[in-house]
Amino acid sequence: MSSTTRTVLPDVSRRTISPFDLSPSDNPGLILSQPLLRGHNYEEWSINIRHALKSRKKFGFVSGAIPQPDSSSSDFEDWKTNNSLTVSWIKNTLEPSLRSDVIHREFAKDLWDYLKRRFGMTSAPRLLRLRSDLANCRQQGLSVESYFGKLTKLWDDLASLRAVKVCKCGGCSCNVTAELEKQHQEDRLYEFLLGLDEAKFATVRSNLLSRLPLPTVEEAYLVVVQDEASKDSLSRSNNTPNVSAFTVNATAKPRASSAVKDKSVICTHCGRSGHAADSCFQLLGYPEWWGDRPRNRAGRGSGSSGGARGPGVGRSNATRTVSQPAASSSSVAVVDSDRPPSADLSDDQWKTLISLLAGKMGATETSSGPGFEDTDWSG
Repeated sequence: MSSTTRTVLPDVSRRTISPFDLSPSDNPGLILSQPLLRGHNYEEWSINIRHALKSRKKFGFVSGAIPQPDSSSSDFEDWKTNNSLTVSWIKNTLEPSLRSDVIHREFAKDLWDYLKRRFGMTSAPRLLRLRSDLANCRQQGLSVESYFGKLTKLWDDLASLRAVKVCKCGGCSCNVTAELEKQHQEDRLYEFLLGLDEAKFATVRSNLLSRLPLPTVEEAYLVVVQDEASKDSLSRSNNTPNVSAFTVNATAKPRASSAVKDKSVICTHCGRSGHAADSCFQLLGYPEWWGDRPRNRAGRGSGSSGGARGPGVGRSNATRTVSQPAASSSSVAVVDSDRPPSADLSDDQWKTLISLLAGKMGATETSSGPGFEDTDWSG
């Protein structure tokens, strides 16, 4: 049985990158960070540009950690090169209106200190502003995610000024540091719950506060986000329109009102009053809302004959025969010839049915409902 042999590589020292080293991407026109400095956003700008310079080991040129060497030093030319490059990077992150104010600042440390004096705030005024913003921070219709993001930024800014104190002597045995951190987290939980919209999250807020032990602010955030998502989903489902009702409303067509008809206008086609020939239903076709009402009325004008039907009538021979006022023997014969072969009725039963229908249609013609006699629906 062979044993496994492990080869131990020699310890190779890692090369240390010098602050004076430059990469091919390090050029004077590079914009290291966003957003640009506009004055009021100095804190955000200074944090971003500081991290960008540290990632390239160039922050020592603005902090003074890498001072200018003597002109006789071998690092003098490299220092001037890196200093000028750092100055260009800082100026590229300034608004054009501010960039012209610092055009004569040729040293990185001098430029950095000038911007800090001009736009940086001392601890006391900035702390007061942060306390005020934190006390007035409310959701006010924002999504929970956006509201929590605003709070987190205020907490981070406040922590940069007022860090939690920790014991450095090592002699404490009461674990006061952990207790202070727990109290700090509870304060953040109360601030988050206090700013939530009352009408939407009152119930979930009460449930969170009733838990023992209290949840962390991150756990409370997840619960509130889930509650918001479920309420939004329910609201969207309740606001979905009734498709069938919409279809009925969309297909319903308004009927013409007799109040707008001009009785002085006489149709040259059918001879009836209330419309002209260009809007006559006998020429244009009857609309769907006309239903089963007869297309012609005897004795109402010269154009009321049965042959003057326009397109769109679409009535069967049986229906046209039944719509006559009287059920004569010839009519019954015509209807009898049109009887479908699948009808399970004798000849006498079929004739009796047609006679009853013909009488009923005649009665409808002479005694229509209120408004039908005075209204000319035939076009």
